[in-house]
Amino acid sequence: MIKLSYLYYKNDSTYTKIKKRIEAKGGEAAESLLRNVYMCENSHEQVKKIVDLVQTNGQPKMRVKATLLQVYHLALHNKVT
Repeated sequence: MIKLSYLYYKNDSTYTKIKKRIEAKGGEAAESLLRNVYMCENSHEQVKKIVDLVQTNGQPKMRVKATLLQVYHLALHNKVT
């Protein structure tokens, strides 16, 4: 649930911009930083996995919160159907 709270409000372009800035610096420090910093390649899959886990194992209050965070994430990416 903590990881979901960290991921839901960020657009995928945020990760791309951070990665490009680190790569632009170059050198060993940049490579080390890229290895140590969590960069989400596909946030949709990550959020879906976490929400599915919470839906199967979580308490009712956590299920509602996870669902609302997923809805916000999908709306942020214009994926609401």
